[in-house]
Amino acid sequence: MKNIHSDPNQLKQLADEGDPEAMYDYGLFLWFENNDPDGALKYLLSIAEQGYAPAYGEVGVILYQYKDDVDGAEYWLEKAVQADCLLPDAAYEYGLLLNYERDNTEDSLKYLITAAEKEFESAYGAIGIILFYQKNDIDGAEYWFKKAVQADCLTPPDAAAYGSLLYLDRNDIIAGEKYLRFSAENDYEPAYGDLAIILYREKNEVDEAEYWFKKSVEADCLTPPVAYEYGLLLIEARKNKKEGLHFLRLAAEEGYEIAEEDLLLYEE
Repeated sequence: MKNIHSDPNQLKQLADEGDPEAMYDYGLFLWFENNDPDGALKYLLSIAEQGYAPAYGEVGVILYQYKDDVDGAEYWLEKAVQADCLLPDAAYEYGLLLNYERDNTEDSLKYLITAAEKEFESAYGAIGIILFYQKNDIDGAEYWFKKAVQADCLTPPDAAAYGSLLYLDRNDIIAGEKYLRFSAENDYEPAYGDLAIILYREKNEVDEAEYWFKKSVEADCLTPPVAYEYGLLLIEARKNKKEGLHFLRLAAEEGYEIAEEDLLLYEE
């Protein structure tokens, strides 16, 4: 991103006169200084359509972040790639788009790593998530999660994935709980149940575990393993067999094999 002109009024005058560089800089000023992505898009899209290549990626980012226009965003981000002017922030957004909207993991990682190698720190955790969940590359994921921790840019989704990795793959209960708790306490709903599992299974903290299990139910993000463990807590610790069997059935209906086995046991 270029330096924003020190005098916004003068910059706006030049932009309104049609100077492409001023339009670009004023668009960035509106976006980052005035928090006005709509106003920014007006100027940036205008010059992008006239072939001003530095604006391509920024248009793509705004369309993806603020307009939910996946096709339009992809069009402009790809034009930035072809023009060899994809900045790190745009490479990051393109990586996210390709992974979550196009199911294109390989190209997604390519652009996210491009952003990360240029020290765009938000990309660190995003890479870790893809490597952990989609590539089962535990060592690679841990490397990028650690970089996110060191850069103090671990988001709640990143922390949930890192916590799960540490608990499930490194058998580090303390660190796993730490990151899952950070994620859950920052309202990342998928972390609720995973934190509850650690609290119940590893620490026998029934009351707090139940609290997070209930939050998972309320948020409608109960996965089969979480439903299974909640069912066991209700049966074993609360002696509420009826409610516990309900959650075991939910897990079993999703093909969670151990729930199917225990369901037969507890229904006898």
